[in-house]
Amino acid sequence: MEAKEDNKVFVLNWPSMDGIAHTLTTKYSDYFTLGKVTWEYFPDGWPNIHFEHLSHLQGRHVVFLGSLQDRTKFVEQLSMVMVLPRQFVDSLNIVFPYFAPATMERVDEEGVIATAETVAKLLASSIPMTRNGPASLRIFDIHANTVRFYFPDNVMMKMMRASPLVIARFKEEEKDGHKIVIAFPDDGAAKRFKPSFPNFPVIVCSKIREGDNRIIRITDRLGFPEGLTLDQAHVVVVDDLVQSGGTLDECRKALLQLGAKRVSASVTHAVFPNDGWKHFLPGGSREGFHRFFVTNTIPEVANQLEGKDPFVVLRVDDLLAEDIIRTLKLRK
Repeated sequence: MEAKEDNKVFVLNWPSMDGIAHTLTTKYSDYFTLGKVTWEYFPDGWPNIHFEHLSHLQGRHVVFLGSLQDRTKFVEQLSMVMVLPRQFVDSLNIVFPYFAPATMERVDEEGVIATAETVAKLLASSIPMTRNGPASLRIFDIHANTVRFYFPDNVMMKMMRASPLVIARFKEEEKDGHKIVIAFPDDGAAKRFKPSFPNFPVIVCSKIREGDNRIIRITDRLGFPEGLTLDQAHVVVVDDLVQSGGTLDECRKALLQLGAKRVSASVTHAVFPNDGWKHFLPGGSREGFHRFFVTNTIPEVANQLEGKDPFVVLRVDDLLAEDIIRTLKLRK
């Protein structure tokens, strides 16, 4: 496909994704053009949605950028992805950067619902085939890899990683002479993310029960160069998401007790319900991280963190744009 003016990839988005949509359609304007969606409501509260339809979309590649941060807005976006293939589009590339239900992915006893499964099946079952086959769905750093198997084959899953952004930033941080050491707050995080950070020394923390209390202890060290000590390093606690941040903070305290002088955190998804990020600001109850790296997979929160110490927002826009361009084999 040649990226001519009349057949650029059409980008439609949920309002909170305006920033990413703007990057795609301005920085990569040779490939993407911005479509229009009007998200309105009738007096009774039900959605009243208008979008550029068949005459604009027929025979085009389409990208829909959505957000699952607010579960009350799921119906609107589900309705949108349901009707887009009916516009005779060549392909539909759906992006939900943060798959919020993934934290409830399994059932350990009867009478409990794994909402990761139910939401995945609701979403997938609502998306018809496009003219050239199944729609694709891109998600960044899903909480549990098993969730991808909840999606049937009528939707092609593309699991994205934010680690290239983080590694690039880590290399910048190392220029001050402090080698980066990766710390994982638990075994689960280590299993999910250690392959994404090759060539970095690694520490694994674990929650250990002592009487009625659970405390954080260092349980493993991997790949440490000879002579490297924690007081010489910049230790970064890495996980997929943060909610209250309690575990990250406990891991920070344990690392300080072991001699670390500089501890940062890095998560893909800054969830922070109830403005929990405020506890990490200077003077907050959990202050002390040198840096707190997050991405903009949840723009509703990331936009509030811009410019607030210790937070550093890394944008996934370029990763998304380049991956879509590569997948669709677009050329100028």
